[in-house]
Amino acid sequence: MSFVERRKALVSSPAADAATPGRAWIVLLARAVVALVVALVVTFSADHATAVGALAFGLFAIVSGLVIGVGAVTGPLPVAGIVQGAVSGVAGVVSILVARDEIAILLFVLSSWAALTAFIELFRGLRSRGRSSLAREWVFAGALTGLFAIAVLLVPVDLNQVFVGPDEVKRALTASVMVTGLVGAYAAILGVYLFIAALSLRWSRASTVEVAS
Repeated sequence: MSFVERRKALVSSPAADAATPGRAWIVLLARAVVALVVALVVTFSADHATAVGALAFGLFAIVSGLVIGVGAVTGPLPVAGIVQGAVSGVAGVVSILVARDEIAILLFVLSSWAALTAFIELFRGLRSRGRSSLAREWVFAGALTGLFAIAVLLVPVDLNQVFVGPDEVKRALTASVMVTGLVGAYAAILGVYLFIAALSLRWSRASTVEVAS
């Protein structure tokens, strides 16, 4: 059975319809857009200083947290979703206000946020399997965020590796450059996946309505 056929079967089931609002794809799309915007900003930014990484992550976490929290109100496991949104919002504010000048604090905020939200999203996804059409997306996002947490934890705070580029210019790979790049890569992967998932869910619901009518 193809991905779209499995999606149709889940969306058309009474349990999934009861647990997931008809506009759930909009929540996925909103999360995808936020992530993709952040990924583009980081990609085309020449400055990967700590302040840039902290601001990019902070805005991503605040807006995503708001989307997740609002979307969780009428969905399955609403308390877990609201807690996830709140954790993201708090982490975003701390990142912007406190971590912009200290790479050690930014690493701590990023790893703590990623570990907590990964656990919550995996919990929501696994507990909602067979009951929500968003379960697959929650599991993927949770797993990806968990990998992001591990990657951030592996970045040395004092990383400062000098190298000579192809243009014979000396450059330095620092912790701030590495972390900002990781934020952009994480946002890009998450954004692309959620964008495709949102459109898939939208199309499968439209097809189901057509067949039913």
